[in-house]
Amino acid sequence: MKPLRTFGPPLADLIGPKPYVEMQTLFDEAQPPGRLYYNKGSIISNLSEEAIDTLIAYARTMPTPLCSIYFEQLHGAAGRAGAVATAFPHRYDHYLFGAHPATDDPADCQNMTLWARECWQAMQPFVEPDLYVNLLEDALEEGEHRILEAYGANYERLVAVKNKYDPTNFFRLNANIKPSL
Repeated sequence: MKPLRTFGPPLADLIGPKPYVEMQTLFDEAQPPGRLYYNKGSIISNLSEEAIDTLIAYARTMPTPLCSIYFEQLHGAAGRAGAVATAFPHRYDHYLFGAHPATDDPADCQNMTLWARECWQAMQPFVEPDLYVNLLEDALEEGEHRILEAYGANYERLVAVKNKYDPTNFFRLNANIKPSL
C-alpha cells in the first residue's frame, strides 16, 4: 500500500481492518433513503488494460454526478469459508465490479439505467460467469440461469431450504429461489 499512500493525498483512505457493522454503514451518508439507485455488476478476477480502458470510457460518460463504478474485494473471513458453507459459493480471489448510477431526479432514471446496462455489457468479455446475488438487478431480464450462477453448486440445497421454510414462495420479490413443491 505504500506506493498508493505516497502517490499523493487521497480523497479518502479507508484501507484497514474494520468491524463488519462499520463496513455496513460506510456509505449511509452518500446513499440516503429516497435517492433513486440502480446496480448492475459482475465478478471480475483480473483487471486487464482493456477492462480498465472500458471502465475509464464509461466513467467519462456517467449520466449524473451521483453515479459511480466500484470494486469490492471479498477476501479475509469471506474467503476462508468453504464454497458450500453459506449460500454464496464464490470463495476464490475476485472483486465485485458494479456500475452504480444514482439520482435524486426521476427524469434521470431511464438514462442512468441504460448507462449501467451498457457499461455492464461492455465489461462482459472481462468478467466471470459467476455473480454475487446482490448484483442481480435484472433477474427477469437476464433469465433464470443468472440466479443459478449466483448460487452455483449451492442452488439445489437452497431449493430444499426454500421448500421447507417458504413452500408458498411468500418471499419472492428478489432474485428468487423458487420452491420445487
